[in-house]
Amino acid sequence: YQDGVMKKQVDGKDTVAHIFEYTTQLSVDAKPQLVLPQENDPLNLVPVQIILVIKAKNQKKINSHRWVFNAIGRMLEPEICVMIDAGTRPGHKSIYRLWEAFYNNKNLGGCCGEISAMLDGGKKLLNPLVAA
Repeated sequence: YQDGVMKKQVDGKDTVAHIFEYTTQLSVDAKPQLVLPQENDPLNLVPVQIILVIKAKNQKKINSHRWVFNAIGRMLEPEICVMIDAGTRPGHKSIYRLWEAFYNNKNLGGCCGEISAMLDGGKKLLNPLVAA
């Protein structure tokens, strides 16, 4: 965390979005099991680039998709884009399974995961809004 990095204005113009980039290394095999680094083997860890875009105003999901595909995607030409709604907690292997689908089928144009509610054993079902 770096306090003060996100500015409301730049050169007198309102900020539309904040973009953060981080590259990490992740390696899993087809099972998926973590592949531990082997000494003197530069190929055993694959770099993964993560980009986080925080919009200054909530302009709904379609606007977010436009940002990803029209702005960021055209510049970076990514092989795969994974979009996760705010407040969504992916399952343990969810993102891997999405990647796996694209990796194993070069003709695949898109896919989505399954969404399920986390209900803490059903006690929140006592709330009629949740139960509905």
